[in-house]
Amino acid sequence: VSTQSHGTRFQSIAMARDGRQFEECRPAFLKTAIVTQAAGSAYVETGKTKVVCAVYGPTETKKSEFTDEAGLTCDFKFAPFAGQDRKSNLRSFEEKDLSVSLLEALSSSIRLEKYPKSTIDIYVMVLETDGGALSAAITGCSLALAHAGIDVSDLVASCEASVVQDNVYLDPTASEQQMQTASVLLSYMPGQKQVTQLIQTGDMDVSVMLEVSDLCIDACSKIYQNMRKCLKDSPGKHQVGSNASV
Repeated sequence: VSTQSHGTRFQSIAMARDGRQFEECRPAFLKTAIVTQAAGSAYVETGKTKVVCAVYGPTETKKSEFTDEAGLTCDFKFAPFAGQDRKSNLRSFEEKDLSVSLLEALSSSIRLEKYPKSTIDIYVMVLETDGGALSAAITGCSLALAHAGIDVSDLVASCEASVVQDNVYLDPTASEQQMQTASVLLSYMPGQKQVTQLIQTGDMDVSVMLEVSDLCIDACSKIYQNMRKCLKDSPGKHQVGSNASV
């Protein structure tokens, strides 16, 4: 698998990516404090993909039995105008799967034991999508959790990659995803050097999967720096990790 442009064919493909090289992500815009009623919120825009994330809680659970850690719920939705040409029942199934993936990517980063007999609710609304909605949502929700002041061991950054012919496209657009034969979505806590989630689709040799994963980890580390800068620029003091306040 090549991640560099070689010769005329690869250069023409790179030009079709709005001038991006294969290993380059789209420029991202991050902002917190978007939803005033939420405990924490964030907005992520990468290319034409736009996602709003909101966190509510922790709030005391209504269940009578005691729980020694907080319950976590995730609700992932596409706005009706989000640009997905899907039948309503197919979209509903997709949203449920994405909600589960979101929860799996984030749960290990949250110190749920700090909030017994409580619930933390995370909501995602995709306003527009052109590939990368789930990875943008994972990144945005991690920002929103930190903005809410919820104790997290580290921020979670997420990146996707598509295998197209003999090349790897980082942060693919929807049209690039249509050409893919395989893909990887990886969520990562750079401060902890821990992968919280890896989703692979399609057939891929182990060596290729490892190479693609390394590219995603490098991209997540760059996204992580932007996330930390975003939190530093937002009002308040946000605790990330045992000794690192942002």
